[in-house]
Amino acid sequence: MRGTKRKRREGVWEVRAYLGRDPISGKPRQVSKTVYGSAKAADEALRDLIDKQAPRSDGMGASFGQLLDRWLIECERLDLSPTTMRTYRAQIEQTIRPALGKVPLTRLNAKQLDDLYGAMKTADRSLARLSRHPS
Repeated sequence: MRGTKRKRREGVWEVRAYLGRDPISGKPRQVSKTVYGSAKAADEALRDLIDKQAPRSDGMGASFGQLLDRWLIECERLDLSPTTMRTYRAQIEQTIRPALGKVPLTRLNAKQLDDLYGAMKTADRSLARLSRHPS
């Protein structure tokens, strides 16, 4: 996380923390705060602002793909069978990650999930038909 400090006038400072780029527009995002006092007070305020904006450990700010990775690690920790893990990984890599892997969790919506479920259901039916009627 980066930040800047700028003197506006005597005893007045503007501090800014860079939040990364907006996933939709691609424009840089930042948050700013006006600080009244010394340069040292502005430095402390900037540190606080940066700390407050640091990536959260609760998953907010993560993509759906990152959440899937964490879930797979948890499945491994639970010592699921190798066959189950292979099945999960195949489904994630072939279907889920290409469709939603890059979507930020804050932008994920019910329609995207419904569309994914529909596509997965259609694919399952197609596979079932192929296995019943081999060429």
